[in-house]
Amino acid sequence: YGPLARSVEDAALLFSVMTGFDPVDPFSLPDLGEDFLADMKKDARPLRLAFSPDLGIYEVDAQVRQAVNKAVETLRQMGIQVVEVEFKPGDKDAFERAFEVLWFTQYASSWSSVLPEKREMISRAVVNMIEVGQNISALEYKQVEGLRTSLFYRLQKLFTDYDLLICPTLATTAFSHQIKGPEEINGKRINPFTDWMMTNLFNLTGHPAASVPIGFTEEGLPIGMQVIGNRLADSKVLCLSYAYQQASPWADRHPNL
Repeated sequence: YGPLARSVEDAALLFSVMTGFDPVDPFSLPDLGEDFLADMKKDARPLRLAFSPDLGIYEVDAQVRQAVNKAVETLRQMGIQVVEVEFKPGDKDAFERAFEVLWFTQYASSWSSVLPEKREMISRAVVNMIEVGQNISALEYKQVEGLRTSLFYRLQKLFTDYDLLICPTLATTAFSHQIKGPEEINGKRINPFTDWMMTNLFNLTGHPAASVPIGFTEEGLPIGMQVIGNRLADSKVLCLSYAYQQASPWADRHPNL
C-alpha cells in the first residue's frame, strides 16, 4: 500500500522518502536516482495511455463510468493520447479467488488468535473473512502464484505499446462499512467481496498504481480513476496524476460539516 495524500505533491514527497534500498527488507529496490517531485512536473503529453472502462470483467456503476469517460475527455483535451483497449485479463472468477486467498489468509494469520475474545468488537464482514481464511489450504495458496504470473504477463504485453493504463478505481461508490460490499451493480448481482474492487488485479501483480479523484456522484460520494504503470514506472504514474490534478483540481474541496 502506498501513501494516502491530499495532493499528488504530498504523495510524491512521501514516496521519495519511502523508496530506496533497506537492508532489512528483502523486497526493497536500490535507489534509482529518480526525483519524483521533479519528474511529476514533466510534460505528460508524450505519454500514451490505454483506457479500459471495465478491465474486461467488471460491471461498472453508471455514474462511475460517466465520470471516468469525462476524465478521459479531459485528458484528450490536454493533448494526451488515450486509446480505448479491450483488456482481457483472463478468468475473472479465478483471479478474484486468487485475491481472496491472499486477502483472507492474511486476515486469518493476523487475527485468528484474537477472534475468540474480540468477536463482538470486529465487524461481521471481517469475521467472515477470518473464518474463510482459516480453511484455505496450502495447496490452493501456492496455486495462486501461477495465476499471478499469468496476469503479470498479460499486463506486461499491454505495456509494450502503452506507457500507462487507466480505468475506474472501483466499480461502485462508497458503501456502509458494516457490509462486505454491494450485492448488485446496475441491477446485476455481483460477488460482494470482490466484484467491485478494480484494484485487486494490480495488487496481485505489483504494478505501481495511483487513484486520482475525478468527481462525485449525485449523492456527493467521491469517484476515482486508477492510473497503472509498468514495473518501476512510478514517475510516469505520478506525472499523469499531477497533470490531471492541475487540469481538474480537487485538493481545495472539503465536505460541509
